[in-house]
Amino acid sequence: MTKKVRPHRLSKSRVMKCIQCHKALYLTVNEPDVATDTTPAQQAIFDQGHAVGHEAQKRFPGGKLIEAAHTEPERAVADTAKAITAGVNVLFEAGFIHDGVLV
Repeated sequence: MTKKVRPHRLSKSRVMKCIQCHKALYLTVNEPDVATDTTPAQQAIFDQGHAVGHEAQKRFPGGKLIEAAHTEPERAVADTAKAITAGVNVLFEAGFIHDGVLV
């Protein structure tokens, strides 16, 4: 039986984590069980990120929101490919895989 290889995931949160602390990113990727619960401060940062995303959608009318949940990366990648094939020029929360990394 062949084991399915899952791509690594790159997100805005992981990029910021790496900028702040390389070890924190390493642990997030390689030892996710040692993670702590989301603090109120972290949740506020996540909420700000969502607000920026909503504002971007207002400023670029006609764009397409890829609505797949973060737990559905395959759907996000497939929906992104469909939107690009359909000629959509502006995508929000798009999903791609490049060199085995899910973005």
